[in-house]
Amino acid sequence: MEDLIPSASNTFNILTDHIVYDRRLTDHIMPADTVYLTILRHPLDQLKSVFNWFHLPHEYQLEHSHNPIATFLEDPEKYQDPYVTSRQHRDPFSLTKNFMAFDLGFPMGLTDDK
Repeated sequence: MEDLIPSASNTFNILTDHIVYDRRLTDHIMPADTVYLTILRHPLDQLKSVFNWFHLPHEYQLEHSHNPIATFLEDPEKYQDPYVTSRQHRDPFSLTKNFMAFDLGFPMGLTDDK
């Protein structure tokens, strides 16, 4: 929040960023007539992006695989911790388990097989 600079009226006209959706927080900083819009990616495209951005072939020791994503998808539990935390995220999250659902405010584990 400290990085956000409101307008002279102390509200925002537009918020464009990668945020985890939290209606209470956005209601606090946005006007009452705010329209919320999101862009969803195809899940495989999202997984490819995550693999690239977070260097997961290296993290999961798949650099020598002909197709690291296919190798990962054959047995995902073999390669990933179920949920991790980081400096940016206080709550546990997963890089590969329905990341878009997490960004939209759904709790982690909602779609886990029981």
